[in-house]
Amino acid sequence: MKNTITIITIILLNAFQQAYAENNYLPDSIIKEMLVGKWTASPKDELYGTAGGLVQYNADGTLLYTKYKTAECKVITYTVNATWGVRAKKLIVRVSNTDNSHPIKDGTIVTDRIVHIDKKNAILKNIDGIIQYRMKVNSCGKT
Repeated sequence: MKNTITIITIILLNAFQQAYAENNYLPDSIIKEMLVGKWTASPKDELYGTAGGLVQYNADGTLLYTKYKTAECKVITYTVNATWGVRAKKLIVRVSNTDNSHPIKDGTIVTDRIVHIDKKNAILKNIDGIIQYRMKVNSCGKT
């Protein structure tokens, strides 16, 4: 009986840890609040230090992505305006530019699963299964 209780306890702990790790316990509204602010690639991400990019998620559901020529973030290559939201633990972004000065077409929809988020870090998984590590920042540039 004692072994059975121990096994059940271990199974439940593993289930709770998995739910916690994937933010299954957080409502979408809280995840959205946590995303508001500026984000860039974190040192864990394969893009870190290779190029500059900064996403500003606004509380009103708009965002501005600024792509820089280098990781120093001094020369802007282009900007992208979009709207965003969180549904079923997924970040959904819809490009809404009107000037077409960037390589991303108007109306493009990008959906990433939010694997983890806290006040300073996020882990996203795109539809191709690529993991993206992000960190909340005050400004762009290699830190």
